[in-house]
Amino acid sequence: MIDLDANQIKLAATLMGHMPEKIPHMLANVANRVVAGIRTDASRQAREAYTVKLEGAWSKIRVSKASASNLLATVRVKGSPIPLSKFNIRPNSAPSVGRQKKPIFAQVLKARGGTLKKAFLARGENGIGVYRRLSAARNPIGQHYGPSVPQMMGHTDVSGKIERLAKERLDKRFEHELNRYLRGINI
Repeated sequence: MIDLDANQIKLAATLMGHMPEKIPHMLANVANRVVAGIRTDASRQAREAYTVKLEGAWSKIRVSKASASNLLATVRVKGSPIPLSKFNIRPNSAPSVGRQKKPIFAQVLKARGGTLKKAFLARGENGIGVYRRLSAARNPIGQHYGPSVPQMMGHTDVSGKIERLAKERLDKRFEHELNRYLRGINI
């Protein structure tokens, strides 16, 4: 959670004392610019840490904007686990006939990767997937999955960077909006 510092609110109240009705509008503008930046930073930081190739996953990040009457702006992330085939895997194509000769190497985080024992590639209705047998019999099979978008955002490296960038953006936007209102531009 990113909050305004009490000193920032006191500063706004002091400097904008002649127009107190504008303070909630100014704070809502700050909050909305910060959450828009969080969405951008979240997708960028996750792509730096993970090898995911699914661009549509970032549409799972939803922003609720603040208003003068409700100064709470939120960023919500939803999503289910992403198939492992959407991450970096080798080989990345299923053999057309016969058995696969090489073990599958999967890399979810850019810093790590490894081989999957008894895994195989197969073409499914949604393209190529990484599967495993669930019993000694030929069927049933189960698909391997990587993390979901919320799990990627919750990774300590990713969430720490997002929080730090959000705090920096909050401080800059607060100063910018305060100056804009004090100059009387676009009020």
